[in-house]
Amino acid sequence: MTTNRAATTLYCVAWLTMCGMPACGTREPRTVLLDPSAQAPADVRHGCELAMKRCVQCHSIERILRADIDQAQNWAAYVHRMRLQPGSGIFADEEPLIVKCLDYRWRPKPPAAPVHDAIPATPADAPPLPVLDAEGTK
Repeated sequence: MTTNRAATTLYCVAWLTMCGMPACGTREPRTVLLDPSAQAPADVRHGCELAMKRCVQCHSIERILRADIDQAQNWAAYVHRMRLQPGSGIFADEEPLIVKCLDYRWRPKPPAAPVHDAIPATPADAPPLPVLDAEGTK
């Protein structure tokens, strides 16, 4: 009886463990690859949408964010390897788009252009104001 109870307990623990482990196709994205307000080209935005749909089939977006890859050819090899995994859902024609997203996401960005004040710093820089008469006309 003790052996039977131990086997049942072991079976239940194994079953609960397997049920608790998400299979491909069940993960939801918690993080985004590209800020929706980013001024990225349309193909990059499309590639990031694809990556958000396809990559989470088997792992979290956080895994991609932790990747130590900084060159497009390395991303291409990585995405190709992932495409060959069963259940990835990545089609061959989607690879270049996903790579564009990932390369754009990790490519060093140029420094932001300096912001100039809308109001001139000195009156000498200000354009001349029109001279109006008492009725408000020129």
